[in-house]
Amino acid sequence: MKVPCTWSAPMFDFTALQPETLLLEAAEIDRARQISRQLSSPQQQWQVYLNALALAGFSQWIHTQAPDLPLEVDQTTCLSLPKAEEVSMLRVQVGPFRLGLIALGSLMEEIIEVPVPAVDWPEYIPHFYVLLEVLEDLGQVQVQGFLRYDRLQQKRQAHALTATLEQTYNLPLAWFEARPDRLLLYLCCLDPKAIPLPHTTGPQVPVANLLVQPLLQPVINVGLWLRDELEALMEQIQWILLPDLVPALRSSMLSPVDELAGVILELERRSGSPLLPQSRGAYHDFLLGGHGLRLYAITWPQISGTGTPEWSLLLILGSQTTVPLPAGITLQIRDATEILVDQTLDETLNPTYLFARLIGNQEEPFTATIALFNGMALTLPAFVFQPAPEPRDSI
Repeated sequence: MKVPCTWSAPMFDFTALQPETLLLEAAEIDRARQISRQLSSPQQQWQVYLNALALAGFSQWIHTQAPDLPLEVDQTTCLSLPKAEEVSMLRVQVGPFRLGLIALGSLMEEIIEVPVPAVDWPEYIPHFYVLLEVLEDLGQVQVQGFLRYDRLQQKRQAHALTATLEQTYNLPLAWFEARPDRLLLYLCCLDPKAIPLPHTTGPQVPVANLLVQPLLQPVINVGLWLRDELEALMEQIQWILLPDLVPALRSSMLSPVDELAGVILELERRSGSPLLPQSRGAYHDFLLGGHGLRLYAITWPQISGTGTPEWSLLLILGSQTTVPLPAGITLQIRDATEILVDQTLDETLNPTYLFARLIGNQEEPFTATIALFNGMALTLPAFVFQPAPEPRDSI
């Protein structure tokens, strides 16, 4: 059924380019806090808090600017527990259109992270992706812009867009149209058939499983690195095996390992103990919250004082470029039972990297999580050390 097109702003006045700003009521802020406090993780609490505030602001905007448009919220992927902590995009229905609301604490970055299901899985794909900036300290929500699904598909093909390890698509902010008034016009008057959506062909993996998927992937076996082997998982998530570190440390020539060599030399100078000759490493470049980060992982076997085989893992978190690490970034590492390392960047010391070295029994797993101050986080598959058996000679 066609929804009557009533809109409080002039229908064809597209001169106002400023984002729409909505003021939140104290009761709406209190409700968002109550919802978020039901979650255990600070990162989960923050995202759900932003989601609740963004939804309150967006609802106010629709009811004020287009009161004849019905607004329905998919509670299973927005605020209902226990699945709220696993969802990074709100799904709502405005009239005949499906919308994906992306709640951000800041729009200072030029990259917008959109979860894979919202782009690839038919039952989660919206007609419009809507950016909402939550200025929680001011009690405001700003409707910043939107992106049509059909336009996203055109740009995706033109730019060969691929998913990241974090199971997101990194979309340039410039792809989003900074015209909230035009979005209202589409919602009021556009025929939904003008933005065709793919049909669901079968059961889909719930979006609630999206953000925990890295924890279910196979482990990263660093024991293979000593034999110059890179398992399929490492290739899939774009880790790059570095050459033997010892010659690189002794060379004055620039190479892909030059940065790491300099860091290790500094660590050896501080500790007074060199890395063992059989150590090997790899690195992984990734985006988190729009920040280009690089994680180095170096490993080597060793024997404990009691003769027990052990292994060491050295993790070094830095930036892909000369831009410093973002303030408040945290590197956390845990084994199967407890947190072993929890380091947060201290701005007063002006550090360039975060370091962590761990020693464990062979095959004992270590899981690394990198988190930003705003609550966005990435958990990598666990690192283990499982030396591959030597190949047998054929008879």
